[in-house]
Amino acid sequence: MLENHTESQLRNLVAFEQCHYPQESFLIDYVLFLDSLIYDRKDVEVLVNHGIILNFPGSSEDVYRLFSNISKGTTYSRRTFYYADVCRRLNEYSGTPWNRWKAILRQDYFSNPCSMEDPIDELATNIKKKCETLSPLSSKCCIYRIPTNLRKVNENSYTPSLISIGPFHRGNQKYQAMEEHKLRYLQRFIQRNSNRDLEDYLTAAMKWEKEARNSYLATINLSSLEFTEMLVLDGCFIIEFFLTWHGSTIDPNDRIFHRPALSQAVLRDLKLLENQVPFFILEVLYNIAFEDDIKAPSFLKVTCECMIGLGKVPQHFKKTKILHLVDFLRTYYLPPERKEICHADEYWEFPDGISELYESGVTLKVDKDDKFLNIKFENGVLYIPELMLENHTESQLRNLVAFEQCHYPRESFVVDYVLFLDSLIYDRKDVEVLVNHGIILNSPGSSEDVYRMFSNISKGTTYSRVTFYYADICRSLNEYCGTPWNRWKAILRQDYFNNPWSMISTIAAVVLLILTVIQTYCDIVQLQY
Repeated sequence: MLENHTESQLRNLVAFEQCHYPQESFLIDYVLFLDSLIYDRKDVEVLVNHGIILNFPGSSEDVYRLFSNISKGTTYSRRTFYYADVCRRLNEYSGTPWNRWKAILRQDYFSNPCSMEDPIDELATNIKKKCETLSPLSSKCCIYRIPTNLRKVNENSYTPSLISIGPFHRGNQKYQAMEEHKLRYLQRFIQRNSNRDLEDYLTAAMKWEKEARNSYLATINLSSLEFTEMLVLDGCFIIEFFLTWHGSTIDPNDRIFHRPALSQAVLRDLKLLENQVPFFILEVLYNIAFEDDIKAPSFLKVTCECMIGLGKVPQHFKKTKILHLVDFLRTYYLPPERKEICHADEYWEFPDGISELYESGVTLKVDKDDKFLNIKFENGVLYIPELMLENHTESQLRNLVAFEQCHYPRESFVVDYVLFLDSLIYDRKDVEVLVNHGIILNSPGSSEDVYRMFSNISKGTTYSRVTFYYADICRSLNEYCGTPWNRWKAILRQDYFNNPWSMISTIAAVVLLILTVIQTYCDIVQLQY
């Protein structure tokens, strides 16, 4: 029985024997024998399970340390050790093969009645049961959980701050305050078509339940009714939110749009990969509400106005199937006329930092194209579209990157863009060059913040050198900077022609040098004749 004062009592008995009974140290021999039996916590648990040690005050680790520490500093006689015969018999018994085999049989095959059957058959049965419970994989899967290697770099960028959409964060107490707003938005949305009631929306959503479930790469532990409720409640909230954003008047009781910070937070959360419902569900619900309104814009047009501020649908959207709102953003930012990606040559290197390129003769120009992926290099000029960095830019880029890593590993345009910019931004000096040329508009942070942002976004990402979208630009930049004449032109431009006064003084010096040469030549000619 181990109680609070057991250790103190044992230590004092051991100390007394060490001093007074060095040849009859029964308690010392007991402590040393138990210390040899207790090699780690596992041994303590065996003794506890067999009722040998009753450990009230502490853990198995405490008992292990108790016997290990009590034995420290003690001396004993091997000739008079009280448990010497027990030690010999234990070693002889354990060294007999038959005894060891009996133990293996007892522990591995006869520990319970079920283990009497063939262990291979039992193992096969267990694996088959696991296989039978697997949910079928679907080619329609498009909504994913964030991979761990990306999430651990910046978890906040992937986590909703205000509202849960879809099944992944459903039920989290952090988002319960917004559930009431979802119900209010549902009421407002249903009132848009007096000929339809809630049952119509639920029936339509339930009809598409299987396809919607197949959109998620995870087993959704919701019943059919719960899943349908989620689709309608979350889907109608998104549509009503977009319509309110799109509309000219706002309900005076709407607490979201009367507080701009809240509406921006909701919009930010709708751009997260783990916070999605399938786009086709949104279209189904929207079309029910506006089935009789021939003047109503398409849901795609409403989405364009809210998500990217465009009053019309870009042409390339009309031949693209949108999977969800993150896919909508990716589709919008893709260059409309994408060049064919090389699938053979992987021999290229990332270019130097942008300040090095600039000093090597590369001219930088901002491209007003709102498709930030559309980078070009022509005749020594690197055209980079303007990139506005706002509070939620990092979160949006990270979720686009995560989506491509999961769904478009061979067409990862956003991933390639982030990696290309990361190669151009070697330090704060490179950020300042991009800012000074109007390429990066950095509202919220410093040059150091921008440098760290691109450096961190690229962490944990994988890419293909064979299909890297900017491989040709990388090659061309390296070839251009490797040409001596281009570097000399850059030195002349930067050192002698970077402003009107230095240009005038340089020209004057050259003219003076030419006149001096002519004068010298004339003097030499006169001396000869």
